[in-house]
Amino acid sequence: MPPITNHETSKTQDSVSPSASFKGRPVYSGRTGLGRLLHFAYSRLDLILTIALGALLWREVMRPAAAGPPVLPPLAYLDYSWFLEMAFKAHHGILFGRDVVFSYGPLYQWLWSLPSRAQGFSLGSFFATHDLFQYGMILALIYGATAFLLHGYAPWKRAFYILMMFAFWPPEQVRASFLLFVVACVIYQVQRTIEGETVPIVRAAVTSMVVVGSFLISPDCGTYACAIFAIAVVVNLWFLRANMNKIRRMAWFLSLSAISAAVWVLLINNFMRAPFYFGFWRDEFALVSMYRWTMGLGMNRQMYHRFFAFIVFGICTFIFAWVRRRPGSRELLQNPASLLAAFLCCLLILQSGAIRADWGHIMLGASPLITLGFAVLMGSANQENYKWTGDLPVLLAVILTGVFSGPSWYLQPHTMASAFKPLGKTVCPADRIEFDHACVVQQDYARLAPVADYLTKHTSQQDRILTFPYENIYGDVTRRMVSGGTLQLNAAAGPYLTKRNLEGIEADNPPTAIYSVDNLAETIGGVPNFTRAPELWFYLQSHYQQETEIVPGIIALRSSQERQRRWNMRTTPLALNPLAQTIRLNKDLVVASSLRWPADADFLRLRVTVQYPFWWKLSKPSNALIELRRGDGSYVAIPVLIPPNTPSEIWVFPWDEQQLARYFAPGAETWRTSDRAPITEVRLRFEPMDFLSVAPSKVVVDNLSIASVTLN
Repeated sequence: MPPITNHETSKTQDSVSPSASFKGRPVYSGRTGLGRLLHFAYSRLDLILTIALGALLWREVMRPAAAGPPVLPPLAYLDYSWFLEMAFKAHHGILFGRDVVFSYGPLYQWLWSLPSRAQGFSLGSFFATHDLFQYGMILALIYGATAFLLHGYAPWKRAFYILMMFAFWPPEQVRASFLLFVVACVIYQVQRTIEGETVPIVRAAVTSMVVVGSFLISPDCGTYACAIFAIAVVVNLWFLRANMNKIRRMAWFLSLSAISAAVWVLLINNFMRAPFYFGFWRDEFALVSMYRWTMGLGMNRQMYHRFFAFIVFGICTFIFAWVRRRPGSRELLQNPASLLAAFLCCLLILQSGAIRADWGHIMLGASPLITLGFAVLMGSANQENYKWTGDLPVLLAVILTGVFSGPSWYLQPHTMASAFKPLGKTVCPADRIEFDHACVVQQDYARLAPVADYLTKHTSQQDRILTFPYENIYGDVTRRMVSGGTLQLNAAAGPYLTKRNLEGIEADNPPTAIYSVDNLAETIGGVPNFTRAPELWFYLQSHYQQETEIVPGIIALRSSQERQRRWNMRTTPLALNPLAQTIRLNKDLVVASSLRWPADADFLRLRVTVQYPFWWKLSKPSNALIELRRGDGSYVAIPVLIPPNTPSEIWVFPWDEQQLARYFAPGAETWRTSDRAPITEVRLRFEPMDFLSVAPSKVVVDNLSIASVTLN
């Protein structure tokens, strides 16, 4: 194709020739249909590429799914349980936010579960098809973000950007792509509103729909979306401070957005229950407010280096874009207000990686910043005076991609080649066993199959069951609904969510429960499952008793009204050392010493208020540990959760948590072992998670007591 020029060409030419250009889009004046077709295809090259990648993804996922059971790696029961439960509950019309509380919303749940529900829910169908949602949504959201970020750019640049972001730098999670889309969409709508002569109602409605609708993806996406909207408005108002006409236009836009947001809220309320039922929003707020102190995780050295490498990359690309800014530009990445707002929003989203600093959350927080940085490297949208030096940033983007990244699995040559090879019926390999239409490793089969067999024989499909601490997978593979107002322990912290969870259990009154001991069930953040959810454990222990041990460490429990009538708890206060002082990290606070520990004491309860300075909400609190010294000279440090600036109760079991399974025996005489050394001293200790965690300023211990449970 000849270079794009601005001179006119003969109207009598039959061949296709470019006659003019607008923002890098060639305008063909040829009379042939082929010319018009080429022009149409080139102008929509990004959409054509997106559709082609989506079709390839569909083929790579769905062909193996139809050929036979997928081969699964060893199961991670914590994550795989909520994966499956999300789809299984949607399969039965139970939605997050309406019927049960979890850290994802109903729209995310419905989309995630759609492929497996279409095929018929099973362990195999879910894991064979769940990548279709993950990568399909990422692709669609990257396309949407590109339409806003690179609006007016040459079609080949938009297509190249989509290919690079999807094939080489895809986010680890859908939420990361969604947040980038929110950043691009909201800032674009605000900028276009300022530029227009009138304020279109449609822009306000779309902006508020995106912001309010973000809560249907997840509470954190909704919270970020509100912050993104606020940042976009504040930054633009700062740049408009001398232009009263545009400030009035912005004020009218904000008024329309507020009205539209109220309408969207009422529509969501009506979907949940009734127009003026705000329970969904109370649940969302509770989930967001508890996340920092329940799920915090420190950075190791490797994560620290990567985290700051992403920040440096983002700052460098922002400086590069700021130098090239053009006041009054319609391009989002060259308009000073939009560029600054987008950069600040991406820095804000880094909070996700700062709070919980594992690789998945680091990438969740950093992906919008990386994606924005590579959008900057797409160069300028102005093609009227084209110079090859203007595309040097594109070359830099290619070099960075080649050095630091490789193609994702779905675009690797061998994967793409296999998508077009004949595929016969597949069977499980020799080191796997087929279970629920999936090929699982032998150790997972030895765990899942006996539990499934027990539930199949002793319950009906209409029966609800209960699991502790979080293995909903047992109910999913046997098609039994798991009870509870919340899904899993990491979404049931604090008085409000704990009450919601127990209310759901009491409403169902499940006759059967499956209990897993702590050495078999993974703990979250090292906090024992009893300490994380003591109210749920006490509910189980007072309402259920052991029927059989299905496999070592997994116990079947049956509901017992007699046990509930006989169950009793007795508490005895212990003498305290006076505590109300400034805290220093890595220093022990002696809560009580020289204790006289009764032989029948079972648990330790600490009522404490830990005060933090206000800026902990911009980071995360410190790790808290209760240190116990025993009469035999042994010592143990137990991680605990303490909500900042709130009076709370902390429960710990002072010995091996595996002994807690004995408390479900029908007779209390077998609950306690003879080798439990008495506790002689209790200390409280705070340790930084990493350089970002905030130290407490004061601690007040109100009560220390021991508790004993009995059957009268």
